[in-house]
Amino acid sequence: MSAVTVRLPDALSEYVNQRVAQGPEKNKSQVIISALECLRRRERDELMLEGYREMGEFDRALAESDMGAGRESLPEW
Repeated sequence: MSAVTVRLPDALSEYVNQRVAQGPEKNKSQVIISALECLRRRERDELMLEGYREMGEFDRALAESDMGAGRESLPEW
């Protein structure tokens, strides 16, 4: 693990101190690590959702184009 020094606005510093006192984290480093991991997960989830939406449009277009071919080879469908 590498060491990083950060300066926080007073309000955020107070929040970190409150989390240490009330939350499951045992020290300030754990609070910051937890917050950054949460941010990273949220960003990943947003990217995945965007990808699923884009692929959904592609998959729909692909399925629609395949439906015509299916009708030609399977007229009862």
